Amino acid sequence: MRTTSTLFAIQWAGLVAQVEMFGVYAPQSTLIEHHDMVGSAVPSVDSSIVNSSLSRDPHEPPHELAAIRGHFKAAGATKWGVWVAGDDERGAAAAREHGLHLDSTPAAMVAPLDDVPEAEPAEAVDLAIVGAVNDIAYGLSAPKLAPPISQLPDTVRTYGARGRDGTIGAVAVAFDHGHEDTAVWFVATRPDAQRQGLAGRVMRALLHEAAERGNRTASLQSSAAGRRLYASLGFVAVGAVHLYEERLG
Repeated sequence: MRTTSTLFAIQWAGLVAQVEMFGVYAPQSTLIEHHDMVGSAVPSVDSSIVNSSLSRDPHEPPHELAAIRGHFKAAGATKWGVWVAGDDERGAAAAREHGLHLDSTPAAMVAPLDDVPEAEPAEAVDLAIVGAVNDIAYGLSAPKLAPPISQLPDTVRTYGARGRDGTIGAVAVAFDHGHEDTAVWFVATRPDAQRQGLAGRVMRALLHEAAERGNRTASLQSSAAGRRLYASLGFVAVGAVHLYEERLG
């Protein structure tokens, strides 16, 4: 039986994998590796989600933040962030001491995959569509998440569901990062496609396929708006992750 601490560490590893991918594959990106801290600097994107850093060890507070900030600034990033475990008071204090402010507090959630029911298949969609739907879902008038998401490698799996108008209304990305876990990223629904059950359809297909590949769990970070959906799919909160950010002059 995996403990809550172990499950939290597994979802944290999925977050590390996302940061590493942005650092390697996003346009004009720089992968920052400083001691056991890792970050992705993507100066073309004004977002602390894309320009973020964290300790590889979830139980180790973020450190060397002055040096990490310097890497982001040297890369030309306009904003940077650092992920901190929700119960990590030392990490939160370190972030504040280095001029970062709390931006978001998603729940860390994990779902067991030992009894996942059959699901209607979802559609594999182009990563550019995944990015575009995310931008629309966040109310962004200009592409922000689409460029870095569109450059992710083909080791990630994409899922989409069409709305009543025949176009892709909801999307998600899955990545098997090890630990017998599938990390779930970039779940989003276009505002005009909401209340059609599309996100649930996408997620059920994703979870079924993850279980078929032999994974034991799926993990993600959820906003307050998404928690009800994820709970209905078997996800449980195993903690929280906090994103601190700073705009660079």
